[in-house]
Amino acid sequence: MNIVEDFSKLTPEQLLNAPKIKFENPTYDFGTIKQGDKAEYDFVFTNVGKSELIIRKTKGSCGCTVGTPEKSNLAPGESSKMHVTFNSAGKSGEQTKTVTVTCNDPANSAAMVTIKGKVEVPPAPAPTQQGTSTPQGTPTH
Repeated sequence: MNIVEDFSKLTPEQLLNAPKIKFENPTYDFGTIKQGDKAEYDFVFTNVGKSELIIRKTKGSCGCTVGTPEKSNLAPGESSKMHVTFNSAGKSGEQTKTVTVTCNDPANSAAMVTIKGKVEVPPAPAPTQQGTSTPQGTPTH
């Protein structure tokens, strides 16, 4: 379900007094991790506006990335954080994932944070030498 707010009817005064989301650091580079590991980061954000900020929904760019806000309602001047987890299972190489934060900031109602880095795939085990004998119970036609 898409949540979209209509801010077109706000007066200039209402826009001046609106909430405003501001992320301390909207991008986190987790460096290099091994495939199957999780990268986690707390994105800190502040309501730098003049009325209550309401986080309506968060959505990762894929199922491997989840954002969980600590709080959904922030008074003016209040800060909080959103815990983001990237699960690298089945991923390899450079990865860039986003979490969209749907909120009631008329200037940035779909704020986005990015988590990125490199996923290393462990080397495949060396093939083992197998004899030419037939496993027990296997027919030899």
